[in-house]
Amino acid sequence: MITPFIEKVEKVSPDPKDTVYLACALAINSKIWSNDKKLKEGQEEIQVITTEELINEVGFIIKENS
Repeated sequence: MITPFIEKVEKVSPDPKDTVYLACALAINSKIWSNDKKLKEGQEEIQVITTEELINEVGFIIKENS
């Protein structure tokens, strides 16, 4: 299943705790939504998008009630 992907991302993952998430994203060719700067800047295999980038990509923001 994801074993070959785990082996690949173990080499580039900035944090061993993120390896499974990176492997899953790589397996399905997906982005990861995270505000973890270390994850975003510490590897280049998987695109990591921040909340701000996600809002800009989706094109809307929910405003709080006044």
